[in-house]
Amino acid sequence: MPSDDGDITKPGRWPQGADVIEEMIADGILDRGVFANPADIEAMLDDAETHLDSASALRDSDPRAAYSVMYSGARKALNAALLKQGLRVKGGEGGHKHLYEAVRAQLGTTASRIVEPVDRMRRKRNQADYDAGSLIEAADIDEDLPKARVIVTKVRTWSRRLGRF
Repeated sequence: MPSDDGDITKPGRWPQGADVIEEMIADGILDRGVFANPADIEAMLDDAETHLDSASALRDSDPRAAYSVMYSGARKALNAALLKQGLRVKGGEGGHKHLYEAVRAQLGTTASRIVEPVDRMRRKRNQADYDAGSLIEAADIDEDLPKARVIVTKVRTWSRRLGRF
């Protein structure tokens, strides 16, 4: 199980949340048995970090785009954690929310706090994308970019120890 800093204490799958994952599989929300090459997972995490760097670069000139690409970086990290386990969220409405819920369910109380900002970022990004009056400012990037960096860093650490679900 993840310790207080969110690390997995032994290789394999997360011990908690298996019931939630099994239910999501039964409900057709998650696919099981997805093959992902370890190099592809590392590349996905590298892309996530690149997105965060891009968000930083766009912070002043285009905060809306910066926020969107920052969120994409955090989301890609969560996707990598599931793929490492041979899991993938099926497409469709609510896919990003299901992704967050699947990863969060597998983390202990303390570790799940690390990924909690993703759900708020998702909602804020959606509002910015679909509501022209929604305001995203550089301060929003300043607030959430460090959290997104922690998420990507922690998922990279976790994914190295995760096995198939």
